[in-house]
Amino acid sequence: MDQVDLLIKNAVIVNSGGRLTGSILVHDQKIVGILDGPALPAARQTIDARGRPVIPGVIDPHTHPGGKFPLWDDFRTETPAAAAGGVTTIGVMHGAGRANRDYKEFTTPEDTVPWSRCFPVAREIGEENSLVDFFYSPYINTIEQAEDIPRIAEEFGLTSYKIYANLRSPATTHVGPNWNARIGIPVSFDDGLIWLTFKQAASIGPQGMVLIHNENTEVAAIEMKRLQAEGRKDPAAWSDRSPTWAEAEHITRYGRFAIETNCRYYVVHLSSAAGLRAAIRARQDGCNIWVETCPQYLVRTKHDPPGVLLKVNPPIRDREDNEVLWRGLMEHQVDCMGTDHVVTSLQEKTVKGDTAGRAGGDPATDVWCTGSGFVGLDTFLPIMLSEGVHKGRLTLEQLVGVVCENNAKAFGLYPRKGVIQVGSDADLVILDMDQTKVFGAGDLHCSADFTIYEGMEIRGWPATTILRGKVIFDGGQVIDERGYAKYLPRDPKAQVYERSPNLTAVG
Repeated sequence: MDQVDLLIKNAVIVNSGGRLTGSILVHDQKIVGILDGPALPAARQTIDARGRPVIPGVIDPHTHPGGKFPLWDDFRTETPAAAAGGVTTIGVMHGAGRANRDYKEFTTPEDTVPWSRCFPVAREIGEENSLVDFFYSPYINTIEQAEDIPRIAEEFGLTSYKIYANLRSPATTHVGPNWNARIGIPVSFDDGLIWLTFKQAASIGPQGMVLIHNENTEVAAIEMKRLQAEGRKDPAAWSDRSPTWAEAEHITRYGRFAIETNCRYYVVHLSSAAGLRAAIRARQDGCNIWVETCPQYLVRTKHDPPGVLLKVNPPIRDREDNEVLWRGLMEHQVDCMGTDHVVTSLQEKTVKGDTAGRAGGDPATDVWCTGSGFVGLDTFLPIMLSEGVHKGRLTLEQLVGVVCENNAKAFGLYPRKGVIQVGSDADLVILDMDQTKVFGAGDLHCSADFTIYEGMEIRGWPATTILRGKVIFDGGQVIDERGYAKYLPRDPKAQVYERSPNLTAVG
């Protein structure tokens, strides 16, 4: 080839299996060569990495555009944060009631239509407004939606499905009907729906996978009532109401569903040591389980200064849980990472507050009334570089494994995504490992006006982010050109690639 579209020279190329020094050749959006000598072809654009690490574009499989606000707005306001944070692919999760060009704050059962009816619009909205590539893990909320799974897998390449096992019925949990309706799952359900979803996902082929929010909120309702009677409303009470064994109990229960249906099971946002031990036991029993955690469960505790701003589901835990989850990453027991990026603001968190129907307190000081969730796309990779690589908890290769490669393998995107090799998409991040920043809300590239990492010194940032050969972030600036991002359908019959080996015990 006489000329390529893009040449990245003087790069330290890092995959999960190791690193090498050389140059990356990109043409027609793909990696077409990796060279380690001085003879290089002509290129329309050349970037000198200057000896810095280049990793695959990060995949965040767990984000919520359209969770509470108009889908088009969220793609437009939040994906610049992905570009700035080195994230080139996001996994999108929301309810069918948001997969349209109309918006109402509280969805209704009539909005919960089969995904085969509404998904084409959601795909169009994403491709019109996103700055990064995206795939979908749609919420399953009704029997009709579960029965529709073979069709949406075949027609649209939807092979992973999200269920909020913590929000099965407002009648039996502390979560009010307004909250379910606000986040797009306005219909009550039970374990019968979850069982059917596992069966249907298994039927489509090896890529079928069910994602579960594991948190027994029937138990939490009892504990919450006790804590409120004691006068507790401090930030840590949110965690204390949802004991870690209640996360573990759900993991064990739905691990059995996965074993009996021979279906892959993905644990989203694992928060606790107890939950990890349950996942390890399920794996030992033959469950094909994939485990995800998020940076907030590694570096924050329920007692930290952000206070009520840390309110999230499942809750932030204790320092012991942080350390066990770090060890789980190091020892290949935790496979994947995401952010659970929720579009929010101080107005949502501390003024409007929780829309579950709880009233009477000040959302700024009473955790029962505070809004839930926070953003994470800007800081996903930097936090893991700073707290993981620079502090010796992970090698850079291990980090690539859990934020790039395994995420691609779990969701049927590998080897198109998640690796730097010939034939893969040219999704690349040039790192400045020594750039240090005291981070604050003013540094965010999304719509949020607060961060749970306010005032934290973070070392290691993306210098340049490249999506399929196109620079989308460089020199501290997002290059905001819409219409290039693509929806990523997945083949339900494709093979599932092996992860790193799993160990058998955790302290």
